[in-house]
Amino acid sequence: DGSEVWISFLAQSYGNAGGHRFAFLRLGDKKSGVRLGRLPGARISFWGAEADRFNSEDGQLYESTKAADEVVFFVARIRFAEGEERVRVWLDPELDSPPADDKAAFAFSIPDIRLEQITIESRYSTDFDELRLGTSYAAVSPHILD
Repeated sequence: DGSEVWISFLAQSYGNAGGHRFAFLRLGDKKSGVRLGRLPGARISFWGAEADRFNSEDGQLYESTKAADEVVFFVARIRFAEGEERVRVWLDPELDSPPADDKAAFAFSIPDIRLEQITIESRYSTDFDELRLGTSYAAVSPHILD
């Protein structure tokens, strides 16, 4: 508690035909975590995020209006706090400075988690590239900050 983790990656999905297609990055532990990408759900043609609770139906899904067949630069920050962790996710933020909280595409809380694993799950063709994990935006941004 009291620390934060940043994660970033580039993603592009291919094809919107057919159902049950998804591709996402999941980080957390066996009980709960965060999923980022093209998520299973009603609007799977768009990029999104989810507060994921393992073996539970009560995860909260957040969807963007950015089509999943467009290349996207995902940036997420998890702030670890007593009780629930606070998550903010940005899609295609500016590269020269840390993104502002009010510019986040999604902001939500998740139950107390530990970062024990990072997985990529998919059910069709999606590219994930330049996966970065760090303790600051500068560590995960492809732009070198002065």
